[in-house]
Amino acid sequence: MSEETALLIGRVSDLLGDSGGDVERTLTDGYAGALALEAERVRLERRLTELTTALADDQDSERLDELVALRQRISRTDEELSQLRAVLARVRKRLTAAGIAVAGSLT
Repeated sequence: MSEETALLIGRVSDLLGDSGGDVERTLTDGYAGALALEAERVRLERRLTELTTALADDQDSERLDELVALRQRISRTDEELSQLRAVLARVRKRLTAAGIAVAGSLT
């Protein structure tokens, strides 16, 4: 997991406690982080498709190495996105139960 995503998940998770903080800003950052991870995943998938097509044309080992690395990055991105969405959903549920309106949802 990237350090940036880990810190963001930590900030959002802190909202589950009674640490106060800027709830609106933290949730906005959390949802923006989720959108950035989704965009990164789309970019990686697009490159994976390009590479797969090129690899079908010739057996370049350098492309094969990049293909493996891309697959690993996509898996890591999926895991980060899943963890961030899960903590955002928990915070949203807690705030909703407390009667605090929460706009937007990426779950």
